[in-house]
Amino acid sequence: MFKINERNLIGIVFAGFIAIFIIGLVLSNCYSVNTGEVAVISTFGKITRIDTEGLNFKIPFVQSKDYMETREKTYIFGKTDEQDTTLVVSTKDMQSILIDLTVQANITDPEKLYRAFHNKHEYRFVRPRVKEVVQATIARYTIEEFVSKRAEISRIINEDIADDLAEYGMNVSNVSIVNHDFSDEYEKAIEMKKVAEQAVERAKAEQEKLKV
Repeated sequence: MFKINERNLIGIVFAGFIAIFIIGLVLSNCYSVNTGEVAVISTFGKITRIDTEGLNFKIPFVQSKDYMETREKTYIFGKTDEQDTTLVVSTKDMQSILIDLTVQANITDPEKLYRAFHNKHEYRFVRPRVKEVVQATIARYTIEEFVSKRAEISRIINEDIADDLAEYGMNVSNVSIVNHDFSDEYEKAIEMKKVAEQAVERAKAEQEKLKV
């Protein structure tokens, strides 16, 4: 009958532990990428590839992964349950406008975007750039022009944001000004103007009556 001595037993147990460790290591470095996202793989801190949907594998201890959502996302500038990101901008005649705006965009070149902003593109790039474009555009118009040319202004903002985001691998499908509100001072000025215009109309009407 075959007998296992103590030395052989230790060797078998050790080999078993090694096998379990290797299997566990391999399995722990297999991962799945879902539809609408990619995995950015870095080797010793340097980006070496972009993995798309499906089962993938990375080299243990040498490579790291960072998931990145590429599907279309809506960036909200306005009041939400979490925070208030309403844009406050100034017109050419130094009037303040509060603007609620949405930007719909998806990532077309994840490697380019990741190299520039390391998966922090929303707050390091998208939101600051959108705010800059909106302010720069509206600053070219008076508040009355903003009201009368809102469609034109929206088109310019859409085109400028799309161009800026495209430089870093993002595609903008739509930019929409959802709502806007004027400052209390401007609202009061408008109301006073209406009252003055109504007073002028009444005075004209009284003069017409006297002529008759």
